[in-house]
Amino acid sequence: MDEEVVKLIIGALLHDIGKVIYRQGQVHGRHSEIGYEFLKNNLKYRDKEIMESVRYHHGNELSKAKIDDNSMAYITYIADNIAAAADRRNRDEAEFGYDKATPLEPVFNILNGNKAKMYYPPAVLKNETIINPQ
Repeated sequence: MDEEVVKLIIGALLHDIGKVIYRQGQVHGRHSEIGYEFLKNNLKYRDKEIMESVRYHHGNELSKAKIDDNSMAYITYIADNIAAAADRRNRDEAEFGYDKATPLEPVFNILNGNKAKMYYPPAVLKNETIINPQ
């Protein structure tokens, strides 16, 4: 697989990492900036394209960003909007943004075909924590 495609995939997968950190209740601010700072400061991540995808995946941030016209952040932004529209399509009420207090619904619900919509409470997982709800 092409290195550019790999970077796009990693940036897209990590773009909302700030939501997880925000929901721990230890930091405040925009989840895109929180995710960017977490990757930069805690994980010492430095890849420009991936970091831009995390930091600038919302329109208000992207419009002010000083990034290249061919930045992968634009693709992440478009994909994030498509995903957000698809998520809201099945809801009874129009919702804007996300509920910061709602625990994250893990991808395992989709992979395991769970109909129960199991959630993890916002917390730091430990090695002995089960991370695959049945």
